[in-house]
Amino acid sequence: MQELPGRALTLPCPPRSQTVHGRALAELPEMVYAIMRERMSMPIVVPDDCYSLNAAICEASAMQTIVVRAGAHSLVLGQGMPTRVDKPLHIVGEPGAVLVGGLHMGMDSSGTLTNVQIQGHLWCYDGLWEITACSISNRNQDAAVVVSNCARAHFKECDIGGVSRARSYHGVIQYGDSLLCLESCEIFHSRLAVSLGNECRCYLLGCDLTDCDVVFACMQGDTGIHLEVEDCEIARSGVVWKDGRRPPNVISRVQYFFWALETSLMCFCASLPPPSISSPGLPSWCVLFAVQGPGWFCPYISLMCVCVCVCVCVCVCVLCTICAHIHIPSPGKSWAT
Repeated sequence: MQELPGRALTLPCPPRSQTVHGRALAELPEMVYAIMRERMSMPIVVPDDCYSLNAAICEASAMQTIVVRAGAHSLVLGQGMPTRVDKPLHIVGEPGAVLVGGLHMGMDSSGTLTNVQIQGHLWCYDGLWEITACSISNRNQDAAVVVSNCARAHFKECDIGGVSRARSYHGVIQYGDSLLCLESCEIFHSRLAVSLGNECRCYLLGCDLTDCDVVFACMQGDTGIHLEVEDCEIARSGVVWKDGRRPPNVISRVQYFFWALETSLMCFCASLPPPSISSPGLPSWCVLFAVQGPGWFCPYISLMCVCVCVCVCVCVCVLCTICAHIHIPSPGKSWAT
């Protein structure tokens, strides 16, 4: 109670929450929340707000967007350590943004990486990542892209590899229990385009693999690899599989084509009568040799063998038909009779 001077009347004091200072204290959490929400909705610009990408990652909140200005930005920290992402983020580069060094997507990380050029390597160690419209080149070093452990990475419209005068040793290395999808990507100028190991799962959709010494390589003793190839083009490259080691779980449109081709040709050959001038079952043996024989690891050799075998079968059938309609005279009889 508060006493008024000269009077005995007393008035109650207003509650603290009704004073100006009390209202400010009551509204303080809401004001802080509004400021933080406004701050999280605004992107962090490198180098306007932070001098480097590593500083921006440390400053950013989860799921915040980092914009990288055009120009070269170093990813190398003290003692040659790469820049590590350890939280959900969205990293977007302006046209001409170049990151020099290594970028590691660590534990508890996820998000998107869009429109940046990395001169070094990108390692998806864990997390769920969407990489779009990026160029990742590693010159005369180990690998341009590494996907390992339990990472889930989707590369779309990316260029991966080295350059013509300085090839990357590996284009893509994948191992562990990781899942990798390469969609509409180009892997080029690499000694080994795609190297797979452990229990990884790899999907190539509409990719171009060019100017590589070896297209696919399987790590020693790893038989749990799952590889699916669809609508891809291999050009100006060496062997398809290193040392002929092709894992069992490989699915491709080419293999589907040869399975269907083998079935149709076997049915066709089974419907033909065995020619009298050759051993029975010769066409079927030719088809089996062409589809499952030495060309099983190379679709182009298999296709050539199948074409040759089909031509031989057609010629044999035509020859048998001609011989069946020619009358050969018995010994001692002349052609006139």
